[in-house]
Amino acid sequence: MTVLLQHIDLTEKAKADKLIDQLDKIALGRMYQASFKAVIRLQLFFTGRTHELIMDFGEKVQALILKKAGKGQVLDGTSGYSVQTEMLKMWGDLFKEWQDELQAVRREAASIPFGVMAVFHERLVIPNLLNREERKEREENPLEEARSSGGVFERQLQMLLDIAAEHLYGDGMNLSGRIWKWDRESREGINRVLMDGIANQKSAWDIAKNLEQYLGANEDCPRWTSTRLYGRTKTQIAAGDTTGLVSRPCDGRGVSYNALRLARTEIQKVHALATDRIMAAQPWVEKEKCNLSAAHPETDICDDVVQGGEKGEGV
Repeated sequence: MTVLLQHIDLTEKAKADKLIDQLDKIALGRMYQASFKAVIRLQLFFTGRTHELIMDFGEKVQALILKKAGKGQVLDGTSGYSVQTEMLKMWGDLFKEWQDELQAVRREAASIPFGVMAVFHERLVIPNLLNREERKEREENPLEEARSSGGVFERQLQMLLDIAAEHLYGDGMNLSGRIWKWDRESREGINRVLMDGIANQKSAWDIAKNLEQYLGANEDCPRWTSTRLYGRTKTQIAAGDTTGLVSRPCDGRGVSYNALRLARTEIQKVHALATDRIMAAQPWVEKEKCNLSAAHPETDICDDVVQGGEKGEGV
């Protein structure tokens, strides 16, 4: 057990060392740009992960339907009820796993701006506060403070997550309400596909295929996101190679689309809130300017924001 714990500790130390080495290579002037890239990569990762989880659920349910249908490949009332019971239990397991992972990703997104502030503090403030011996000791043991602190910004981070979770959208729902709504509507839709198939005496195969279409997960999405995250060489990136980037295999439909729409909104919201609060607390920041994305599809409240302020310039 002791050997195992030592191995885990060394593994985590190696990961932390690698992360710090990567951060050290980023110029301070590009740190905020790097943080926004990190959020994009986080969204890309969770997009692939969502499709992966929903696809896995779909494959298990399809196998269940075909198995319960037997040789005749038709579900009757008894076998249909059995499928329904097991299927909804599988969905409950999927929902819990997806929700837990979403919360972990939200925390990560909110942590990124605090990480940027920590890097600025480490490079600009600390060197001017420590004497020569203290600086030398810190350089020799750069991770000791991080390990013993238990998370300097933990309280502020949790407050931000709580504030973001209670934000009310145009439909009057907060995060938990939107998650509950997605869960309920997905359950009802999945159950409706099954019941419709049984009522209309569809074959088990047709029911399984209809369910696959309703779930809307794309088997190409996890592979595509993995390639975007890990598979492109430095040469391709430096040359501006956009191979695959114009393809959109991860949009999804039905259940997967609704899951991703919810997740993307929440990840972006909590990161923006953390960035906003941190910048507002800095004594050198006086105002904020909002810019509209070039990809903004239609006129809405966002246009009012970028045209607001004293001079109508979004300041």
